[in-house]
Amino acid sequence: MRQAGADYLREETRCRGARPRVKAALFPYELDYGLAPGSGEFIRTAYGGEPGKLAMGDGYVTSGSWTSPVVQTFSPYLDEAVASWEEPAGHMDVEIRLRTGETPGGVAQAAFALLTSGQDLSLAPYFQVKVDFDETIRAWGLDDPGEADEFTAYAVDQGPDGGFESYASDGPGCLAAFSLAGRLTLPEREIIDPGGVRVDLARDFSELRTGDHVLILDNRVGQWLNRAANAYLQEPDWTRKQLALY
Repeated sequence: MRQAGADYLREETRCRGARPRVKAALFPYELDYGLAPGSGEFIRTAYGGEPGKLAMGDGYVTSGSWTSPVVQTFSPYLDEAVASWEEPAGHMDVEIRLRTGETPGGVAQAAFALLTSGQDLSLAPYFQVKVDFDETIRAWGLDDPGEADEFTAYAVDQGPDGGFESYASDGPGCLAAFSLAGRLTLPEREIIDPGGVRVDLARDFSELRTGDHVLILDNRVGQWLNRAANAYLQEPDWTRKQLALY
């Protein structure tokens, strides 16, 4: 005989006739994690000139980092996110970490967790991001041959025919298109009726068909009113939001 789990026991204690549990999430929300000129702590790195881009600083450096300020999400229900970024340019290893907490002080006491692109992560109302760069290959041209090391650009004489063959790295590396896409979980108490999905299917499933869904939600605190301070749909691209039901 199998032992009943805690989730099963909780469901068994629910009153007869109670509504089935439904989880609804709106997504994506492009989260502002603070990457901008002069924002956060840049150590031998620089803002790349476009959203989501961080570049290694100029000069004779092979490592660097950027730590964001502590950022607050606009809603306490925005409790999940997905991190993504392009493959780093240049010969460089990149590690991106995030820590989160219920308060700014809680963030400072939390440990950074290493992220992978496409990873789902839990998010508290406050969070902070850290990016570490470590270049594996980088080259410079030097006036004094005695200063040469494994990162120095060099040329090989092609005599006796003249000319030379030069060697150097691709230049400073960078991280591009880094984003955090948030998911807002609607409180269960606000779901009046989860509705039902209606869609006309092709008999042979050979093509996509459009469908519709009506989700009835409580709006007694004005969270669905346009421009309300506590509105769930604050972004200009609210028409592009998707809804996931579990």
